[in-house]
Amino acid sequence: MTGETEKLLAAIEPRAGPLIITVFGDIIAPRGGAVWLSSLIDLMRPFGLSERLVRTGVYRLTREGWLENSARGRKSVYAITADGMTSFAEADARIYSASGRQWSGEWQIVHALSAMPTDGLQSLRKNLVWQGFGQLSRTSFIRPAGKDVTIPPHLSATTAVFTGKLTTGPQLHTIASMAWDLNAFAKSYEQLASHFSGFEDAAPASCEQAFVIRTILLHQYRSILLKDPQLPQSVLPPGWPGETARALTARLYRQLSKATERHIETHLRCPGPATPRPTPAYYERFTR
Repeated sequence: MTGETEKLLAAIEPRAGPLIITVFGDIIAPRGGAVWLSSLIDLMRPFGLSERLVRTGVYRLTREGWLENSARGRKSVYAITADGMTSFAEADARIYSASGRQWSGEWQIVHALSAMPTDGLQSLRKNLVWQGFGQLSRTSFIRPAGKDVTIPPHLSATTAVFTGKLTTGPQLHTIASMAWDLNAFAKSYEQLASHFSGFEDAAPASCEQAFVIRTILLHQYRSILLKDPQLPQSVLPPGWPGETARALTARLYRQLSKATERHIETHLRCPGPATPRPTPAYYERFTR
């Protein structure tokens, strides 16, 4: 491990479980979703993860429903579950997009009616935040209109959903700042740029270093993006750093991919006669 890579890992300090999820989503899912445990341990070693940490990580991810374990003789295989594959596919559509979302100018507003109990409101809030909603008041949640809103069935009788345009009130970016902690997201994107901008001008010292940098880059970007509601540019404050971070991630990911692929071909081993080739969509990441 080179000094630059060591500094990067020390600055970001990725936890074992989330980093393993990143590797499964970025590398293993497009190749069928299954890997020998021994190969996964080998892949995670350059990140400073011991065999014990990897075993503990996949055990927890199995309990959480992300992975399933099976034995082939004396060897263990970990595979992404069907629900896990669905979650990765949904995340991929957000993570690997080369540009921001288009917006019609309409908002979706979810309002908890007065009959909703306190524990129901807490459950609704958790569900809506996962769908990208911000909380405008104690009982009102908003997001730019897009795909359909999913309301838990047991809360549907005490929840109202509206779609419409803002006709009067504060500027759009002011409303966005009221509903979401945009300063926290901006700081996270700026930290990403600070950590990785220097790698654009220097070729990696080895294929292993390229693999580590690309994986940590995507891990940090993924951890921000999947919490970010990805508001349209017209709603965001001027000089929003999210687009700069997206462009940097896209450039550096593509720049490091050839060397990363060589490392993966050498170290990734999946069940079957040969490691599967990635899906066609794998080669189109950050291009559309």
